[in-house]
Amino acid sequence: MSEPDLASLNAQLAELNNRSRTYSGRLWQLPLAYLGAAGVALSQLTATTLPVGLLVTGLAGLLLGWHLVMIEDGRDRATPFHARAKRHASPMCEPRRAAKGGPGGVSPSGEGLGDSRC
Repeated sequence: MSEPDLASLNAQLAELNNRSRTYSGRLWQLPLAYLGAAGVALSQLTATTLPVGLLVTGLAGLLLGWHLVMIEDGRDRATPFHARAKRHASPMCEPRRAAKGGPGGVSPSGEGLGDSRC
């Protein structure tokens, strides 16, 4: 079997990056789906099966939380400047950037205005 060519590998990498971005952008839906499914499942239980149902849904919640943390950790490792970029994209930074004289963080008089987070 022959080795794939570089163009094919680049296309595969681009598609993988697009899918990863799409998946990580929709992570907020997972806890809501879990809460809905857990609520429906627990509402169907009787008094005798409720403790087992609580145990199972609790375990599923812990696994979901672990999954979300690992996804975030992987995204941060894959893009080292992700956390800093996320802070800079915050709506709280927009007024500070404007007060600092733009994206450079320097006022019109040439001095920095302090807050290094934005």
